[in-house]
Amino acid sequence: MYPELGVLGIQEGHSPALVREVGRQVALLPSYALSREELARRGVDLDIKEIYGIGTYAGAAGLTYRRRLLEQYRAGLLPVGREWAGKCLGVFVDGGRTKIRSVLRRQKGRGKHKKTAATLSDRMAGAETVDRL
Repeated sequence: MYPELGVLGIQEGHSPALVREVGRQVALLPSYALSREELARRGVDLDIKEIYGIGTYAGAAGLTYRRRLLEQYRAGLLPVGREWAGKCLGVFVDGGRTKIRSVLRRQKGRGKHKKTAATLSDRMAGAETVDRL
């Protein structure tokens, strides 16, 4: 609405610091209610609808940023980093499985519900420097 606010980084009527803090709490805590309690303890009194909206905005912005970096990497536009030059590097991949159950159809009467279990595979990658032996 006001270009001056955009220059200051204010999006959707919220400052970048507020979006960062709410997004962090929403990502770290298991529910919006707990996020609201923690934010209230820190002096940020918002209702759950506002927390949900800001958290959704922060999540979408993070995904957009990640997608933009990935496109730059694939195009060869990201500069080569030097932070691990000359160091011994250990890379690990950790995978886990999660079952999601969903109801296929409900039978009328005394029949049982038929369920299906889909398995999702989460992969997490990381890198750490390793002391030389």
